[in-house]
Amino acid sequence: MMSFLLAQVPAAVANPVPAAWRVITKMAYFAGLIGSIGATMLHLLVLRPVLKRRSVDPADRAVLHRRTSLLLAVIGTWFLVALYFQIAGKAARVKGVEIPYSQALRPGTIAKYVSVPAKRGEWVSSGALTLTQYLLWGASAVVLMLLWSPKLRAHLTGIALSGLVLNFVAYQVTLLPTDFGKETVDSLVDSLLDHLHVFAVSTWVGGIASLVVLATARRRLTPAPAPPGPGSGPASARSRCARSAAC
Repeated sequence: MMSFLLAQVPAAVANPVPAAWRVITKMAYFAGLIGSIGATMLHLLVLRPVLKRRSVDPADRAVLHRRTSLLLAVIGTWFLVALYFQIAGKAARVKGVEIPYSQALRPGTIAKYVSVPAKRGEWVSSGALTLTQYLLWGASAVVLMLLWSPKLRAHLTGIALSGLVLNFVAYQVTLLPTDFGKETVDSLVDSLLDHLHVFAVSTWVGGIASLVVLATARRRLTPAPAPPGPGSGPASARSRCARSAAC
């Protein structure tokens, strides 16, 4: 019976192909989100502790400090631009009142979307939650963009931490339901696991990608000392001296 019903539904209807703008804006948004989380976590958890070691050459520390600052500034700029196109996509996909994406890109359309009043039984509208979340994400991106200024790069760690905290708080906004009466334990657990999944993936993928980018600076770093050869140890030196009359 099920196979008969599925056979009556055209493939294009059962699995509609999303519009190109939806794919592009979603990919750009996730690239910014993953990059901003992964790069800041990489600096705070990996690079900063390593670069603080006394054994690190000051010149190497300066190179990686500058590269990390520029990387975070680029990611912040990308994320800020991607956020606008993403929220425009949300405005275009309001259920029952879908509009062309070109129209949704207008600031007035976005303002109308985020200012829709809450429905009966809701303590806040979904548009207001979206506005709050995107303002916090935008603030996170702007904080990272401060690293374009060479004078502010001395505060790299503080800026990276501030950007990460704002990013984290922004994502938690989605945990707030517009109607607590419809919230269940299953939906709450599902949301928590979703958040954990996103941050874990962002830390891993974004951190690895950022590390690959920073690895391009290896040519400007101090070459690692060559490992000692088979005849360069203390025992070999004593042996040479023993065979030499001069020793």
